[in-house]
Amino acid sequence: MDILVIEKSEVCRFILDQCLTSLGHVVHDAGKAEAALPFMLTHPVDCVFMDIDFGRERAVEAIQAIRMEHQGEWLPIVALSSGNDDEAFAGAILAGADALLPKPLSRHRILMQLLALERMTLARQTPPADQDLIAANRALLELSMFDEITGLANRRYFEKTLNREMKLAKRERHPLTLLVCEIGNLSWPGMAEEDEARNRQLTAIAAAIECIPSRPTDFVCCYSADLFAVILPNTDENGGRHIAERIQASVEPVLTDWPKTPLTFRIGSATDNSQYQTIDVLIDAALAALKTSE
Repeated sequence: MDILVIEKSEVCRFILDQCLTSLGHVVHDAGKAEAALPFMLTHPVDCVFMDIDFGRERAVEAIQAIRMEHQGEWLPIVALSSGNDDEAFAGAILAGADALLPKPLSRHRILMQLLALERMTLARQTPPADQDLIAANRALLELSMFDEITGLANRRYFEKTLNREMKLAKRERHPLTLLVCEIGNLSWPGMAEEDEARNRQLTAIAAAIECIPSRPTDFVCCYSADLFAVILPNTDENGGRHIAERIQASVEPVLTDWPKTPLTFRIGSATDNSQYQTIDVLIDAALAALKTSE
């Protein structure tokens, strides 16, 4: 789909572009709300993501103008707002939007919202015989991006994100810190009830890690069976160490819930100041630091 994004925040635009293009869509940036309709008259789009916080009246007028111009057409509009209460939701829907995504933006919510919109759009456009195949492809894509146990982004999604963040950091000459977190002594024999307990423990540890990085651009993923990774854009070595200490403190109480061999938790850190040429070298540096950590 061709998707129009109207958002003042560079960070939000980056996250939207990252998520939408990861599903194979083309993203356009119209800048301000009042530029939306003129842009759409010359560049047909299939969906609109619009920030309604900057100049709410202008945003509402832009949505109403789009609806007037496209009467009878299926054109989903997703409002973006820092308000996430019932009043904000009602205001967005009454203005003509079809959904509301609250800020700070969540990658997972963006992707799931888009999957829902795709499903409705394709149902209107695609013969029934093709819909099962499309739904299956969407499901496979979702599985290929998220870890089934923890719900975090998986290694494939992580590598794509790290590659993008590394290029951006080099271009803007900002530091980029990568944390690798290792859980030790979590393995059990393959008894069903023990596997279930292990999965619950992994989910609890994942939640304890994910709650610490707070910026929209921070990214937490499940790297492997016993490794988590945290991408911290525009974060130097000291900043990375501070986040690592907070993650360690957040995870420690969760480790005591394990009834068997005491669990261990270590964090390795590497900061790229443009000295690393590829994501593999940066990952290796973080893993090397992990091995030398106490």
